[in-house]
Amino acid sequence: MIGQSVTRVDAFGKVTGATLYPGDVVIPGMLQMKILFAGRPHARLKRIDVSKAESLKGVVAVLTARFCLRADRTHALSALMYPKPNRSKALSQF
Repeated sequence: MIGQSVTRVDAFGKVTGATLYPGDVVIPGMLQMKILFAGRPHARLKRIDVSKAESLKGVVAVLTARFCLRADRTHALSALMYPKPNRSKALSQF
């Protein structure tokens, strides 16, 4: 199709607002995520105190680099399915 205009089949829905984007989808029980960067380029963080974040109402989990660098992240994420009293114990093994 080089040198020819191609009609985009999704164009009308996008320009009229009819197309749903991932940010538009809300599913009951869906979790939201917030990413917080250190704010200091190339800083070496010695420790992160996540206790305040974990104590906030509605917080399901606080994930740090220690968690994300694990090889078995899939199993660790499944720990989020535990009821809250058991979740800390399930995540602590990672």
